[in-house]
Amino acid sequence: KFTHKGIQHRDLHPDLINAINQVDEVYGGKDLLTYTAIAESTGGWNPKAGQNYMQIMKPGFEAVLDTKSHPKLTQKLKDVKAKFGIDLKNMSLKEVRENPLANVLVSRLYYMNDPNPIPTTVEGIGKYWEDYYNTSADVHGTSDYFNKAVKDFNYKSYGDHLSSGEAHDEYWESE
Repeated sequence: KFTHKGIQHRDLHPDLINAINQVDEVYGGKDLLTYTAIAESTGGWNPKAGQNYMQIMKPGFEAVLDTKSHPKLTQKLKDVKAKFGIDLKNMSLKEVRENPLANVLVSRLYYMNDPNPIPTTVEGIGKYWEDYYNTSADVHGTSDYFNKAVKDFNYKSYGDHLSSGEAHDEYWESE
C-alpha cells in the first residue's frame, strides 16, 4: 500500500506487475491489462484466482490459438515464442493459468483480436471489458462492476491519470 495526500492506495501483485510491464513493452495496453487484472483478480491478490490473474477461460485461450479466424495471430504467436520464450500453442490451459506472463500474454492477444482502439479512460476500458473480454455467464461482468472494482481497489493511478509514466516512486510514500 502507498499513501498519497492521506489516501491509501494499493498496487498489483509483484508477479503481475512484472508480467504486465513485459507485455506492455512489446504490445502496449498497460492500462487495459492493469484494470482488467484488478477486475478479474483484485490485482493478483484474490486467493481464489491463484496465478490466473487475468481469469483466462477456455474460450478465450482457444480464440488466441485460432489462427483460421484471426490469421494475424500466426505471426503474433511466433513473436511471443521468440520474444518471451513462451510457446502458447504447446501449453495447456492449466499451464497458462499458472504462468503469470503467459496469462497476461493470452489476455493481451485476446484483446488484440478486436480491431477497435483501446479506450483511454477507466470507464471506457470497463465498457470495453464488459463488451469484449468478459462473458455473459459472469454475473459480475458489467462495466458497473468493473468500475466499482477498480475504484474499491484504489489503484495508485485511479482518478488522477492513467499509467502514462506520471506516477513516480517519489510521489508515493511507502506505508
